[in-house]
Amino acid sequence: MSGASTRLNLIQADRTSSVFTEMKLQLLQTGRWRELQSAGVQSCDLYLGERNRLPFNKLAAAASARSRTLLVNYYRGSDVICRKCDMLRTLRRFGLDTKQWFPKSFILIPTHRMRPREDERGLLQAFLLSQQSLFIVKPTGASKGEGMFISSDYDEICHFVDNQTTSCLVQKYLVNPLLLPTGGGRKFDIRVWVVVDSHFTPFLYKQGVVRTCSTRYESERVDSLTAHLSNHHLQRLHSDSFGQFEPNNEIFFPEFAQVLHQLRLQLDDVLDQMKDVVSSCVASIRDRCPPRATPTSSPSRCWGSTSC
Repeated sequence: MSGASTRLNLIQADRTSSVFTEMKLQLLQTGRWRELQSAGVQSCDLYLGERNRLPFNKLAAAASARSRTLLVNYYRGSDVICRKCDMLRTLRRFGLDTKQWFPKSFILIPTHRMRPREDERGLLQAFLLSQQSLFIVKPTGASKGEGMFISSDYDEICHFVDNQTTSCLVQKYLVNPLLLPTGGGRKFDIRVWVVVDSHFTPFLYKQGVVRTCSTRYESERVDSLTAHLSNHHLQRLHSDSFGQFEPNNEIFFPEFAQVLHQLRLQLDDVLDQMKDVVSSCVASIRDRCPPRATPTSSPSRCWGSTSC
C-alpha cells in the first residue's frame, strides 16, 4: 500500500456489526489508521459495509483513480457462498465431495414462488421414506438464528416452507454432536475469520471464537431453541441462563484447546479440517465472483461458522 509513516483511512458503513466495530477499534489503536465518514470513499483504503449494500462501482472507481489497492470486506457476487441455498448450489456445481462435512441437504421453495425444476421436496420425501431422520429447515434469507425449524415430518416441513417468503435449505440434523461437558452437555459452534485476496488465496485468522448454548442438549426437545442453536442474538433473547457458563456465551481458542484436551482431542486437528473446508469453499467460488479489472482487492469473511 504505502509507507509505514502514512496513515491509512477506513470507513465503517455497516455499524450494526460488532465484528466490524472491533476490527475498526483494533486498527485505530495501532495509530496507523483513521476513520472517515462514508462520503470519503475517494480517500478510503478499507471499506467495511453490509454485504448487500456495498457500492462496488464507486469503490472500484475510487481505487482506479488513485492507482492503489482498496480493501473491501466482501467479494462482489459473494451471495453464491454466503446465502444458504446458493451455497448448496455452488458446492454441487463445483462437484465437491462434501459428505464428510456437509450434511445431506435439499432445497425447498414455497409453492407461491414455485420453480418446479429447482424444488426438491420429492427427493426429500423419498429420503424420509427410506430412513426416518431429523431435519433442520433454514430460510435462505434469515440470519441470527431466526426462522429455524426442526422436524422429521415431511408434511410439517413442507407446511413450514410454504409459509416462508424465500426458499429454504432443508438439512439433515446432526443429532449426535460433540458437546461441551459443562452444563450437562451443551452444543456450540466455531466462528473463524478468513481473508481472501484478489488471487483467491485464503488466510485463516489465528484466533477464533466458540459460541455456546445456554441449555443442555437433548435431541428429542426440538422446541428448545436455546439447546439447539448457539447464535448470540437468539441466546440473549430467549435464555435466562445466558452468560451463566461462559461470559457472553463464548470462549476463545486457548480455553477451547483445554476443553478439547479433556475430551482427548486436539485443537490443531480441528483447525486442519476447517482449513480444508475453507479452501474447498473458496475454490468453488473462484469462477463465480472473479475480481473486476481494477486494483481492488477484497478480504471476505467467506465461512462464518462451522457447527460441531
